[in-house]
This record gives sequence, structure tokens and C-alpha cells, in this order.
Amino acid sequence: MTDDLFNTATDEVNRLVTELSETKEALRDLSGKLTRIETRLKRVFPQAFAKRAAEKSSERQPSGSEASTLTPETLRLYEELVEHARNDQVEAAKSCHR
Repeated sequence: MTDDLFNTATDEVNRLVTELSETKEALRDLSGKLTRIETRLKRVFPQAFAKRAAEKSSERQPSGSEASTLTPETLRLYEELVEHARNDQVEAAKSCHR
């Protein structure tokens, strides 16, 4: 809160709400400007952005050497839940994890 002793809690909340909305508006404005800059750069240097997109997609693909974190029991439970959901068996699906 501020150092003003005469602000009530309601006044302080209203001030913070106003400040929050102004900040959000500034962020939206900034986001729009960044999007326009990025669009212009993509038009001028499309090869630079294509290269970055390829690098990102290769980073996301897990390699075959990574160990799976899903146990056979977890996979069985998942498949059981999916089957219950397909058959609209809500109660059976809820009781699976117990």
C-alpha cells in the first residue's frame, strides 16, 4: 500500500486495478509493435526465420535414446481410462485411480 494514511482499502484497490489495466494496455501495445517488427523482418529475411523454425522443431523431437517416464502400469491405466471415456462410463473411469 502507499504511504498515504488517508487512502482506504477500497481506494487502494481501485488505484491498483487502474494501474493493472494501464500496464496490461501497455503490454498489448508493446506486443503489437513487436509483432509488426517481426512480420516486417520475416518479409525481408525469410531465410533467417525458416532456419530458426527448423532448429526449434529439431530441439522438440525427443531422441530414441531418451528413457520413457511412463511405466507399463501407467500406460495400462491410461488406456483403461480412455476406453471408459469412449464408452461414457464416467463412474468406472473415476474408480480406476482408487
